[in-house]
Amino acid sequence: MRNEPEHVHPADHPSMPLTTMQHGIWWAQQLAPPVRYQLASVFEIAGDLDPELYEAAFRFAVTETEPFRSRFAVTASGEPRQWAGPLPAWHIPVVDVQREPAPMAAALDWMRADIPRPLDLENGPVFRTAAAGRPLNR
Repeated sequence: MRNEPEHVHPADHPSMPLTTMQHGIWWAQQLAPPVRYQLASVFEIAGDLDPELYEAAFRFAVTETEPFRSRFAVTASGEPRQWAGPLPAWHIPVVDVQREPAPMAAALDWMRADIPRPLDLENGPVFRTAAAGRPLNR
């Protein structure tokens, strides 16, 4: 299940100024890059996880939650702005850690290795998620 790629430009959607906190983070990034404000969590789910159902549920949450669909850009006059709109194509990878001697430790290691990758704040999405486990055999 994947969204079709869609070119989204800030001119296509009304923009808003950044909040005071967002503006402070933007200035920090300008003065001393790279500044990243990313959070990471691992949740253990007992039992089988259907990756397609998980992705459908996560897509629904993204559709209903405007901050997940937000993007940020700097105008020609140098003003940072934000807007929300449809996202480009994205998917949820399944990271198979079940064959590892310590699956939870392997999931944490994968997460720690992934979090330094910067997010594309201008084009989105401004989040990443993964299902760490064994894909169901279908």
